[in-house]
Formats: sequence, C-alpha cells, structure tokens
Amino acid sequence: MRLGLKSAFGHTSAISAWWWAGWGPALVAEAQGGPERAIDILRTPYTDPAERCCLLMVEADAAAWLTRTALAIGDHTGAEAVTATAERLARDNPGFPTLAASAAHAHGLFHENAAALAHAAADHVSAWSRASAAEDLGVLHACASGDSDREAAVDRLGQAHETYQEVGALRDAARVRARLRGIGVRRRHWTQAERPASGRESLTDSERDVAILAAQALTNPEIAARMFIARDTVKFHLRQVFRKLGIASRVELARLLAEQHSA
Repeated sequence: MRLGLKSAFGHTSAISAWWWAGWGPALVAEAQGGPERAIDILRTPYTDPAERCCLLMVEADAAAWLTRTALAIGDHTGAEAVTATAERLARDNPGFPTLAASAAHAHGLFHENAAALAHAAADHVSAWSRASAAEDLGVLHACASGDSDREAAVDRLGQAHETYQEVGALRDAARVRARLRGIGVRRRHWTQAERPASGRESLTDSERDVAILAAQALTNPEIAARMFIARDTVKFHLRQVFRKLGIASRVELARLLAEQHSA
C-alpha cells in the first residue's frame, strides 16, 4: 500500500486538527511529565498505522520524536513501526524532501546510523530540526570510544547548542550543555545569565511576537507572511510558547495574554 499525501487527507482541516488536538499537547506533556505521559496522549497515532501516517506527514519532527520516545520507554517494536512508516512515506513520496529528512532522522536513531543522522542534520528544513539531528548524532558519537568519536561528538553537540541558542530553544540548549559537560567540555560563556526556563519572561522576542499574532486569531501562514519567516518556524515558536507557558491551545494563549494585558 502506497502512503500518498493526497490520499491521506480529504481536506486541510485534518492537518490542523493533528497539531492542535495531539502533537502540541504531547510536547508539553513530555516536557512536564516525561515520555510515558507524552505517549499516552499520542496513543492512537502511536499504535494505529493509518493515524501514524497522518501525523508523520503533517509534522516533520514527529518521526524522530516518536522513535526517540519509544526507545526511551523501552518499546523497540513501537520505535521500529514508526521508523518503517517514515521510510515508506519517504519512498512513496519522492517529491517531498522533508519526508526524506524525517525518515533519515528516525532511521538513524533506531539503527544508530551516523550517516543517516548526518543526512538529517544537513537536510531538515527547519533550524531546530537540524539541531535535533545534530544532537542525536553527537550523542551517538559520545557513546562510542576513541578520540575521533569524542571530537565528532563535541563538534556535533556544539553545532546543536549554537543553533538551539539562535532559535531561542533554551531548554534544548541546556540539555546539550549537560551532555557536553558529561564528556568533559566546559565553556566560560555558558555561565552568563539566561532567560528563565518557563513563564512569560522566558519567551524570546520572536516567540512573543508569534504568540501575540496567534492570540489575534491569525493562522500560521498569515503569521509567517507577517513576520517574513517560514511556516515551520512559526510552528516551532508556537511549540516553545505552549511549553514555556504550560498551555496547550490557542484559546488558552489568547485568554492568558488578555489576562496579562488587563492586569
């Protein structure tokens, strides 16, 4: 059975439904309660092949995230199923390089394949996704032995840290710093003051601008056009906003900003 993009959705509302009903809340749940809680929220797309196919076509980071999360809870079978779905999507839709990068990322995680992770780190569309693949590649090298592996780990983790910092992904940057310290790397400039990890003051300028426009009921394409950024970047900033503010919908975002404005 071919997993074609056109046959997967009858109308575009199904696409946005995945984001608001499951994916965003799952990311918040993972940050607050760990991988088991996140998998519970995405139980249907995690276990049902057709639903999984839809999610992986809609969200570029879902294949790697689900694979990594499944491995974190010891579900090798689940990780294998996610990877297989991502690879079939890429094979059946060769005109979509995003699917190829997503499949390479999932494959690299599941099979501990450095070449596949390097492919994803180079070809993912969004900066955050490239940083995520670079981090996974750095972790793979860090788990190996030998001076060349350590050098490769430091290089890839440093690349990931720099990109996370650039896009305002401070939680991810902090995790990478911890990984680097674990292999004996410490840098003086890491000690400088940073934004808090959560709450309104934790938002970067770009995240704050996206939040304001989203609260005004602008769609992702409208926000992207207004701010001259990619739609995937808008989605990434919204994920960060939701996680940092501890919310899971635009309705909650609009209410929260209205309350803060009136205070």
